[in-house]
Amino acid sequence: PTAATAAAAADHSAPAAPAYVLTARRVTGCVLCAVGASHLSFEHLEIGYSRGTPVSVVDSNYVSFRNVTVRAAGGYGMTVQDGNNCEVVDSEISGVGCRALDIIGGNTASLTPANHSVRGNLIHNYARLHRTYNPGISWGGVGNHFIGNTIRDAPHAAILGGGVLNTFEHNTIERVAYEVDDAGAFYTGRSWVERGNVVQHNHF
Repeated sequence: PTAATAAAAADHSAPAAPAYVLTARRVTGCVLCAVGASHLSFEHLEIGYSRGTPVSVVDSNYVSFRNVTVRAAGGYGMTVQDGNNCEVVDSEISGVGCRALDIIGGNTASLTPANHSVRGNLIHNYARLHRTYNPGISWGGVGNHFIGNTIRDAPHAAILGGGVLNTFEHNTIERVAYEVDDAGAFYTGRSWVERGNVVQHNHF
């Protein structure tokens, strides 16, 4: 923490400065890992330079990432697998080797929603090492929400996956799928199970 952060901690009326930086140049696994966790909040963090996937959340509930920057990773940027009510908000993911954000939750057999939320994020310059089928947002499951994100500058899809009763609204997609022929900025299908998804008010 910086002097500004220490001063803010001493004065509880002052907001904390976004001054925490986690670098992991020799880490091949995750830097920030949550397994079976509940009610955690991460804010004003910068995580970078991991050889693997720096942020991983598995089977966890109510885990929140706000104003978090993930950059320069060799694997995915962030993964959220199963659990419910996790969120990634007002954050930035860039310069990663594979998928920027991989988020799956909900049960398609019982139609139980996960209610994960991805809102207001900037996702760009991903899939730098593995150029295809590594989208900005890889999604799956039931009842998740993707709203107000900007996804740009990548060789293949921006949003790719499949599920039931998910919502995609007010997202902006720019300059993607520029190295391939058989692709789409938004790509899904090939299953009769995948119904009830809403895609509206997006800008391509």
